Amino acid sequence: MPTADSFAALGEGNGFSFCIFPIDVNISPNGNPYTHWITLGGTKKGGSSPTQSEIDLSFTNAMKLWWNYNGHTVSLNTYTNLTIDVDEGEYRLPSQGSLTKPFPFPAKPHTRACAGNNWTNSNGTRLLFWTVGNRSGSLFNLRTTMLIVKLYDGPTDDEDNFLGYGASGQIVGSFNGDILQIESLFYEDQPGVNPKEGYDAVFKYITIDDCDIPIVACAFSAFDGFDNLTISGDLTATWERDERYGLSPPGTTTIQHKDFDFYTYN
Repeated sequence: MPTADSFAALGEGNGFSFCIFPIDVNISPNGNPYTHWITLGGTKKGGSSPTQSEIDLSFTNAMKLWWNYNGHTVSLNTYTNLTIDVDEGEYRLPSQGSLTKPFPFPAKPHTRACAGNNWTNSNGTRLLFWTVGNRSGSLFNLRTTMLIVKLYDGPTDDEDNFLGYGASGQIVGSFNGDILQIESLFYEDQPGVNPKEGYDAVFKYITIDDCDIPIVACAFSAFDGFDNLTISGDLTATWERDERYGLSPPGTTTIQHKDFDFYTYN
């Protein structure tokens, strides 16, 4: 848990240096309601209307993720780890793609105050960190693409419909087609969630142990050949299959997100 220097960010008067992208949970990009969603305060699909304390908590957690995220670790079969550590510069920048500009390096909290102009694409403003490794000749990677959003149950121009803040984008751990992804909301046929035809993705509502932040976990595989796929409460996805990768223990692959780390301040 690194310590950051205190700073002021005047921004948009909403706690951030940019306007927050609104999402109506009843209308996903494919025109249908989101299949799974939860705010960062714990209000979720099929549950009760948000309390003021849940809305307030969602804002607190959104601020924590945006301003204070330092990184975390993804573990493959418990013994191969990849870690993003912003403070130590332990990440690399992938191709910027649709981002308008590369963002400052390293992206410590005070540099995020400039994000309103520098890190924006058509869906809003986001953090982006990536690290990659190799296991048994196969690519193993951890990617954090974090977008803070406001969730509404109905038209987004009516604040009476406001549910709370969420984290869209993707926090992804992947190995050779097996993927464990976490964010606040998912929809049917969502780009990037591409399970092998005939195999369904698995979803689970989870509160991350390290930081008490509620999230939706989604696991799937781009390949067939597994008999069972589960997600446990400690953010571990387990694929039971034949020994395709030559990994130990035989017949299983596990991916876990863990050890979330956040900046503190003097």
